[in-house]
Formats: sequence, structure tokens, C-alpha cells
Amino acid sequence: MRDMKPVFIGGCHRSGTTLLGALLGAHPQCLTTPESQFKINALEGARLPQNRSEVEGVLERAETMRSLSRWNLQPSAFELPGDMDFRYSALMQRLVVAYGETVDKTSFDFWVDHTPTNIRHLSMLFSEFPEAKAIHLVRDGRGVAASVLPLDWGPNTIVSAAHWWAHHLAFGLAAETHFGSDRVLRVRYEDLVAAPGGELERICRWLGVDYVDEMQQGGGFSHPGSEFRYHALIHQAPNPERATAWTKRLSERQVKAFESRTRDLLSYLDYELKFTVSETDRLSLLETMFVEPFMVALNMLRYRIWLFKRDRR
Repeated sequence: MRDMKPVFIGGCHRSGTTLLGALLGAHPQCLTTPESQFKINALEGARLPQNRSEVEGVLERAETMRSLSRWNLQPSAFELPGDMDFRYSALMQRLVVAYGETVDKTSFDFWVDHTPTNIRHLSMLFSEFPEAKAIHLVRDGRGVAASVLPLDWGPNTIVSAAHWWAHHLAFGLAAETHFGSDRVLRVRYEDLVAAPGGELERICRWLGVDYVDEMQQGGGFSHPGSEFRYHALIHQAPNPERATAWTKRLSERQVKAFESRTRDLLSYLDYELKFTVSETDRLSLLETMFVEPFMVALNMLRYRIWLFKRDRR
């Protein structure tokens, strides 16, 4: 089996993990795969495999999961050889190599996995992949909220979006402290879209590979299936206007509500606040008493519609 080093990109959803995966995937030494929630979900309720039957059990569970179906692997990828290495990392490596064959990229040194929830499972991932590194992608929470609110999954109230962003961000900040900058590198979405060349050069130095200009144009990953609509911009070069698009997409009320719940966290991350404490505090009571209950009810209806559409696919 070939030797490859995983690069686990993670962070809050809608922070640009797929964009960064597409940029890194344009490097000749990197292969970016579709999101791989299955690599964690297939282990739920089971220990890491230690023999052939356990490897087969994990693989059988993974085959039923939508995230693996997006890899469009050939049936031969699921046929385990007689001399199979029983480590879980070896199974994942086999699937990654098989995916590389489907996109005609069979020579690479780094496996780039841009699943946002990677950041929540780094202890297990680093234990299984001792050579792995992780990138924590951080985005202004107001930008995350503006991106996720119109979608048919995730929070669709500004208050729930604020708590959702802070919750996911906490895992990445803790991982940075615990593992150190040699293993976990923080990248700001705003810096990436404003000056992609500089950020990609920094990432390449950290990985120990030469930077190539082609990375700035992206195109190193083709999102499979119907969910491409959530990532319509990944085939385009980074646009610096994306960093401040939230200022036009969120209302003043929404920005105040978000800042009232996250102002210190935004400040710690060097994001400039638009409103004072007194302005956000006055709105917080109104948001809690009137707006939020209505939006919660609307969110429940939207979620039920999403489940209905999903089950009919």
C-alpha cells in the first residue's frame, strides 16, 4: 500500500472547507476526496477494527452511508485482499486510492479530507494516522450565518446560528491549543479569499511541499451529486468580496442579534464589531421574546419538508 499523509481540514460548516480542499487539490501532490463523514459514523457503537471480520463490519456499515456513495467507487474497492492490513488507517487508505483512480489521479503524496466535522475527532484521527496534520478553518461567524440561514439544513434563526458557530468553533480552538501549531494550523477564510497566494504558500511551507501557482485557481475537486448546489463556487478562484458579503445579506437586526451573543468571541478572533454593547443588548430582549419563537416554528416546518424530500430521493 502506498504511503500518503492525510491533511484533515475542519471547522464550522459553511466556513470554506470545501473551497480550501479544492485549492489544495489542485496541487499535483494532493488528492482531495469528497467529504467522508462515514469514516467516523461507521465506527459508532464499535471499536476500531483489529481483525478481518471487524474490518468487514465497518466497511459494510460505511457502504450504506450517503457520504461514501458520493465517492462513486467501483465494486472492486470493497473487495478485501487476503493479506489485508487490519488497521483502520489501511482501510481508509485503500478507499482513498480507489477514489483517486476514479478521477485519474493515481500519483499523490497527500490525502486532503475537507469534512468540517474532522475538527471534532482529531484525537482519534491523529491516533490512527500518526503522520496526519489538520487545518482549522475559521470564518467570521456573521459570514457563516449569512451562508447557512437560506439553506434547507442547519440553523435558520440568527440566534441558533450564533450558538451553532460558537459550538463548532470551540473544538477547533481547543485542538489548536492541545496539539500545537505543528499539527494544527489555523487559516482564516477572510485571508484565504483576500490573498490566496500568500495563504497557500504558508500552508505549503507547513506541509513541506513546493507551492504552485495553479492552486490559486482551484478546480482540484469536483463536488459529486445533487449537493453541488451547496458548493456552487468551488470551481471559481477565491473572490475577496465573499469575505464581506454578509454585510449585505444580513439585516441590521440580525447582525445585532448575532453580536449580542458572540461579541467577545468575535473580538478574540480580531473580527470588528459593528454595534456597541448597549445597541445589541436592547435588541436581545426583543429577539428572545418575539422573533425567535416564530423562527423556531418556521425552522421545524422547514426541517420536516427537508426530511420528506430526502426520503423521496
